[in-house]
Amino acid sequence: MPIAGLFRHAFADPAVISVMGVAFERACRSLHDKVQPEVVRELLAERIIQLAKEGERDPSQLCEQALKAFGIEGECD
Repeated sequence: MPIAGLFRHAFADPAVISVMGVAFERACRSLHDKVQPEVVRELLAERIIQLAKEGERDPSQLCEQALKAFGIEGECD
């Protein structure tokens, strides 16, 4: 399933899906997205979804916390 599909599958609220999309784009940029395998992108998306399910709605926080799950301190602004 494409990454956007993961977000839509997890939430029906378009505002939450948008916030997760922004967080995901920022996280990918922090990892220099062009060289990352698809599995890394999927794991990032899954972590962002989990954080959103826990109530986080700030895209910078979603990005930073998702990267921390990989042991990476990233710039998410």
